[in-house]
Amino acid sequence: MEYLINTVITYRVHTVEDADALHERLRTDGRFECVSFSRTTKYIKVKGEIVDSYELCKAKLVFTEEKDPEMTYKINFEEV
Repeated sequence: MEYLINTVITYRVHTVEDADALHERLRTDGRFECVSFSRTTKYIKVKGEIVDSYELCKAKLVFTEEKDPEMTYKINFEEV
C-alpha cells in the first residue's frame, strides 16, 4: 500500500489578488491541509525595463499523517 503524505505545488497566477484567492481556496479545501503558503512577485523585463509581473505561489499540502496514515489518494494530472 502506498500513501501520499504531502506534496509541494508551485502555481503561477497573474496578480496578488489571484494569489490570495488561491490561498483561500487551498486553505478551505477539505481534501488536505494547507500547512504553508508563500508567494513571490516576479518581474518580466525587456532591455532592463519591467514590462509585466506575476505571482509565483508555493503551497505545502498534507493529505494524511505519516505515522498513522488513514487515507489513500489517486493523483491525476490533466491539462485544462
